[in-house]
Amino acid sequence: MGKKRRMREKRERTSIARERIGILYKEAENASAVNDRPRAHRYGWLARKIAMRYQVKLPKGSKILYCKKCGSFIGGTLSRVRLIKGRVSRTCFICNDIYRHPIRRE
Repeated sequence: MGKKRRMREKRERTSIARERIGILYKEAENASAVNDRPRAHRYGWLARKIAMRYQVKLPKGSKILYCKKCGSFIGGTLSRVRLIKGRVSRTCFICNDIYRHPIRRE
């Protein structure tokens, strides 16, 4: 098998992985909107596993959709978001951990 063929196959695999990650994020958001926490967590977990397996970066801004303490998907209705003193405060409803991010000036 030639180098060009391997590279083409790798590009195809990564593009398919990106598509699947996007679909899984949409499904996780839909599941969290109807308060189906286990399903939202599973979809988020699968998206992360696909990204790790095929060495694909997660979409922009999706890193904050995961709790750093318990690792669960906290997008949609699974977290509370507040603006406090120039910072975004996000509280995970599963482990009650709080994340604070500064608001970026553009």
